[in-house]
Amino acid sequence: MSITGNTFEICRTALNIDDMNVGVSISGNNFDSCGTYMAYGGTVATTGSYTLGANEYGSAVSALINLSNVNVNFRLDITAGTYDGTAFSALPLATLWQVESQMFHRNRSGRLGLVYYVANNQYVLSAINNNIQTAIDYAMAGDVINIQNGSYNQRLVVSKSLTLAGESEAGTILDGTALGNGSGIYLNNGITNVTIQDLTVQNF
Repeated sequence: MSITGNTFEICRTALNIDDMNVGVSISGNNFDSCGTYMAYGGTVATTGSYTLGANEYGSAVSALINLSNVNVNFRLDITAGTYDGTAFSALPLATLWQVESQMFHRNRSGRLGLVYYVANNQYVLSAINNNIQTAIDYAMAGDVINIQNGSYNQRLVVSKSLTLAGESEAGTILDGTALGNGSGIYLNNGITNVTIQDLTVQNF
């Protein structure tokens, strides 16, 4: 099945894909001003990893991608797309925070699975879906976990090679208040190639 060369606008949900498989191709489409651009998952949770082609996604949307019923191991790569005419990888960080606010994935509101829109990068917001450990758990080795400025009352366990990158040292705070004794960031034995940058870790 090929879905290509279409414009979807002013829809509640532009595409609802119950049974995603390797034979489904979605590319060359324009999405604008919808409630949800694409929802994934029917009565049976969708599994697998999939890559979409070069679709254009407008910013006027409530949910850019909604992984409504997928397996925890489901992965969707939309990195070939553009957002308001700009490649995701070329967007400034402030806009990438906005993109993340429109993603329903990585345990947000009970959704499972992960959407990549910049290759090997995840984004954690301070006010929405702000569990850094969840992003670590979903990450592939080599991923960068970008963490928005804010205070996160969390203790982290790093179990793979990755980068934890705060937005700024003064503004991105990992705070251990009331969490009891222990490490702010614990690296499992044998884990190498971990970078931790631009964070303040306090009260552990």
